[in-house]
Order: sequence, then C-alpha cells, then structure tokens
Amino acid sequence: MLEDLNALAIMAFHDRQLANTGLPVSDWAEHTRGIWHWIELDHAHNRLLWAAQRKAECASGLTQPNDAVDDYREKRRNAQEAIDDCVLAGLRHVALRPGARVSSETVSSLIDRLSRLSLRIHRARENRCGEEELARLTAQRAELGAHLDGFLREALKGRAYYKVYRDRPLPDELAA
Repeated sequence: MLEDLNALAIMAFHDRQLANTGLPVSDWAEHTRGIWHWIELDHAHNRLLWAAQRKAECASGLTQPNDAVDDYREKRRNAQEAIDDCVLAGLRHVALRPGARVSSETVSSLIDRLSRLSLRIHRARENRCGEEELARLTAQRAELGAHLDGFLREALKGRAYYKVYRDRPLPDELAA
C-alpha cells in the first residue's frame, strides 16, 4: 500500500480534482476506501474551506469564523487523522533501526500542505499571476513532495518514523 504512495501521484490527483471545478463534492469521488479515500476527502475539504473563506471575506471584508468553515476544518482534520492511521498501519510491519530519526511532521500534514499548494497554484493560474509567483509555488510543491517521498522511503526501511498526538479538548474546554 505505502510503496505506491508518492508525491507525484498525489500532486497529479490534486490537479485532476481541481480540473473538475464545476462538480459538487459528492461527484468528485474517485476512491471509496483506503488511504486514497482520505487523501481525496482532505483535498475536497481544503477546496471547500478555501471557497467558504473567500465567501466570508467577500461578505464582510474580513475573514469571519462561520459554521461552514469550522465544519470543513473539522472534516479535514478527521481525514488527516485517518491518513495517518492508514500510514501507521502500513508501517507496523517495519522494524525500526537503531538511531531511526523521528519526524516532527506527520505524513498527513505533508499531504495536506501539498493539497493547499495545489489550490494556490490553481488560483495563481486562474488569476494569471506572474510567472515568478507560479514558479515559486511550483518549486515549493516539488520540494515538499521530495520531502514526503524521502520520508516514506526512509520509513519503509525503518530509518524514520513519526508519532501522532491527538489534540482532544479537555472536559473543561468542552463546557466553555
């Protein structure tokens, strides 16, 4: 499963999804289960979150928190947690080598950043931003993709790993 996961495939998937600009989210689905399902949901909710934030900015002149934005953020976070669950399940059979480095960044956070960069690149192309800006964003995405691929290669060899720390609200935060 993880052997087939790479930045080039993820970036191509993000770009393909962005080409379907007129379709509602329910019609975007290419994957119904597994890690690609969660990558798809992360990207869909980034796209919806981007649109909701733009709509809120246009309506008020400022970015105002609203229920749609909060809902998309929560769904994106849930998708990211599921991505990490899939990755960590795929790495269970890999024995860590002595001196394996721990990454402070999760695979899902790298994939999420690739998604958001694809949105920025798409928007830059739509708005006909300068070639310099487009080149900068594209280079950023390539560097991030190389980092993801490098980490996955090292993790599959037992030379790198990461841990997930779930940020759950404390009981007194729920009451507030």
